[in-house]
Amino acid sequence: MMPPLLSAGVLVDQNRYFRAIWRLNAVLLAVGGLLIVGFVFGNLLFAPHWEPSPQGQFAPVPKSAETDSTYRLEPTSVALVGKSIFSLRKWNGSPQSNGLALTEARSEASYITPLNGVNLLAVDTSSGSGQWIFHGYSRAIVSEQGLERVTDNDNETPTALVLIVQTIDADTDKDGELTDKDKQSLYFYRPGMQFAEKFLDADYIISREQTSANTFLVVYERGKSAIAATFSIPGLDLILEKPVPSVPN
Repeated sequence: MMPPLLSAGVLVDQNRYFRAIWRLNAVLLAVGGLLIVGFVFGNLLFAPHWEPSPQGQFAPVPKSAETDSTYRLEPTSVALVGKSIFSLRKWNGSPQSNGLALTEARSEASYITPLNGVNLLAVDTSSGSGQWIFHGYSRAIVSEQGLERVTDNDNETPTALVLIVQTIDADTDKDGELTDKDKQSLYFYRPGMQFAEKFLDADYIISREQTSANTFLVVYERGKSAIAATFSIPGLDLILEKPVPSVPN
């Protein structure tokens, strides 16, 4: 039988040993976790962003516009009643630098990142006739959104009555490019209109949401205030607007 003092010493040594093993495992787990987190964030920050290269040969802009840029049409996901909406997008670099020769188009992916769209084309689904929604090709189209007819029929495919377009029309901060630091605008377009019509200017648009069959809510910043504005559908007339209250103390 082991003497009591010797037995206690062995137990102390065993406890120290297991504590050391536990601490080592904890350190290894922590280091492993940090490596995993670092790997994930490194991929998000530094991994190349894959975007499709411009496709096709049709460029509905003057040849002079493609000296340093490439323009191509792409379909959008907006289903406007009686219209198919296409985006005219712009890439940095001429068609030749993007791999688009005069008689052939490149089909593989590239590292080229397209800028925002610069105009929208509405094609009539019955006649096939096309209509540009804006003048020119120098603005940045941030997004397009359809305001839908709301019905109680779950089997009916939603169809947009009005197209809402968020744009940046000018380099208002004079940094040489159109970015989200510039002032922003909202336009609406309905079939039958000649061009889209502006209904809101803002320093920054926070959100846009169709809140009912007849109302559209926009929350935006202008100056030092944030404002919630409600517009009618389909006319986009202002119904009411209220400043967002300050956070209470």
